[in-house]
Amino acid sequence: MKKYLGEEAIKQEGDQMVVYFKYKANPRGLKVSDGYCLCPILEDAPKDISPTYCLCSVGYVREIFERQIGKPVQVELIDSVLRGAKGCSFKVSFKA
Repeated sequence: MKKYLGEEAIKQEGDQMVVYFKYKANPRGLKVSDGYCLCPILEDAPKDISPTYCLCSVGYVREIFERQIGKPVQVELIDSVLRGAKGCSFKVSFKA
C-alpha cells in the first residue's frame, strides 16, 4: 500500500492503521490512475449540488480498501471538491 499511497500517507495510531487517501477533481478525460476523481455526476453537476453528495464517495473508498486488505475499515471524509477543496481527502482506519 505504501508503494501506491506514499510513506507519509500511512500511520499507526494505537491499534489502528490510518491511511490518508487523497485525489483531485477530474479534468475531463483523466483516469483514476492519473490520480483524479472519476465521479461522473460531479463533472456535470448543477452548480448548487449539495456537498453531502460527496458522502457517497465514503462508501466507494470503503469498498476499495476492504477488498484490498480483506478486513473492515472505517472511512471519514476530511475534505472534498464540493466543500471547496482542490481535491478529496479521506481518513481510512482499520485494526493493525
